Amino acid sequence: MANVAAKAGMTKANLTYYFNRKEDLAALCFDAAIESYRVMIRESSAAGCPRERVAMLVTRYFGRTSDAIRGVAPPLAILSDIRGLKEADQTEAVAKYREMLIETAALIDRSGAQFPDIARTVPRAQLILVQLFWAGAWLPQYDPSDHSAAALRLADIITDGLLPSTTEWQPKWAEDAKAIAQGNPVAGDRDDFLRTATRLINQLGYRGASIDRIAAAMNQTKGAIYHHFDSKDVLVTACFERSFSQMWGIIRATAAMTERPLQRLFTVVVALIAFQLDERGPFLRATAMASLPTPAKARMLGQWNRIVLHLASIVSDGIAAGDIRPVDALLAAYTIIAGINASEEINRFIPEINRLYPEEMERDVVQLCARPLLFGVFFDDPAR
Repeated sequence: MANVAAKAGMTKANLTYYFNRKEDLAALCFDAAIESYRVMIRESSAAGCPRERVAMLVTRYFGRTSDAIRGVAPPLAILSDIRGLKEADQTEAVAKYREMLIETAALIDRSGAQFPDIARTVPRAQLILVQLFWAGAWLPQYDPSDHSAAALRLADIITDGLLPSTTEWQPKWAEDAKAIAQGNPVAGDRDDFLRTATRLINQLGYRGASIDRIAAAMNQTKGAIYHHFDSKDVLVTACFERSFSQMWGIIRATAAMTERPLQRLFTVVVALIAFQLDERGPFLRATAMASLPTPAKARMLGQWNRIVLHLASIVSDGIAAGDIRPVDALLAAYTIIAGINASEEINRFIPEINRLYPEEMERDVVQLCARPLLFGVFFDDPAR
């Protein structure tokens, strides 16, 4: 609170006059961010068709983020940090996020349906929002003059995916991918322990997942945790290392199966999503990286970037072979990583969708998450 007050040009006493707790201020920041997104969604709903609405939403978000990078608008709070709020504040913030999610689902629904009929579109809406959240992390790498072009390229990938419209879903490849994920190719020492810690950090956020909570989830004492890890940062770093090892294991197993770029891309995307949703998963969220000390953060970011560049190389090979749509290979890699993260969140919506639309579950959850990522959120559009 003292740091915030100093940057705002006031004393801490003045700030606490308006906000008794840091959590009160944080909750207001999340409210402001959600409202900013909802304004962009409402403005985009004026476009003529769902595809144009998605393009407008991405363009407006990139414009808003560009303004924040240039310092002419405040940055938007990272909504995944809602997990760090106290229960009452978190419940209220999640309810507002849910409203924003349903509005996004309505944005891309071609039938003009209302909730609960809109529920079947919710997974795709979450995928779109997660792509925007991740774009906020990689967009600062681009010169501001390139932001509008990057927005159009990302919108193209979101709407039409990575694979040509003539490509069909390949059940055999999907089964092979799931077998790779279930093989858990590089499970190491203390894997069960790190998996439990990863799940808790993903669920509660870096600050919410205290050592006490992690120890309780493992039926261990706090001292037992510190026996293996000197600090919480060391534990989080070990969780990241486990996630990267699992990702590379899946990527290499896929490369050993086939050299054809189309099959490699299809298989690696499905396998990574299958692992994310499997009992052996998930991967640790990249947002946990922000709380690490600078040296550890730099190492983990370097590992993320190597995976992104490898995925981009698969896309580039596929474009050269005519197997993959001519998209921006680097942005395609970012959308894959974001889509894998989104699948864990989409999985939480499944019970409600299953209750309302059991026919949607004729396809398994992995396919429900992978299809819009590979073929675009409008993969079932008859026009496509």
